[in-house]
Amino acid sequence: MAVGRAHFARPVIGRYAALAAFRAAARLAPTNPAPLYWQMKVGFYLGSDEGDVIAREAILGILALDPDYQDVWERFGTLYRNPKIWRRADRALARHPLDVVALERRAELAIALDEPLRADSLLSEVARGAAPAVAVLLRRAEANFLANRDSAGYRWYDSAMVHADADSTGRCGMPSG
Repeated sequence: MAVGRAHFARPVIGRYAALAAFRAAARLAPTNPAPLYWQMKVGFYLGSDEGDVIAREAILGILALDPDYQDVWERFGTLYRNPKIWRRADRALARHPLDVVALERRAELAIALDEPLRADSLLSEVARGAAPAVAVLLRRAEANFLANRDSAGYRWYDSAMVHADADSTGRCGMPSG
């Protein structure tokens, strides 16, 4: 990792050497997302189609290891994506079947793939663990509206508004009195 970071700090000529070092680090520590994160950074630095591929492959590897690692999900949103890539991301996140963050992100991908019923099913698993966040309730409303289940969509939307109102007063989930 140290060699890769040293190369990364050099001008453009050091980026490919850095990438090679980070790939070696990833082989040596296959469960550590840090080397993949630095590969992603190299890809973003390089730009172009080649850089996008480097960054995207690293991101997909990170999602398989840790669905909530640093700013990876946000960076994934900045790259070119299509249904094939969304499905790969879904498979990577599916390695974490009990992780709430992974379930929420898989639901987001399901909506992008025009699979609103699957999105609602994934979000129902999120809601089982604890009181769902307003964003989850809104995503369930969206999924139901997209599935042409308007009455369910309105119920989820109304529930989100009630929770949002309680959140704004600081009372959400808090006992009164």
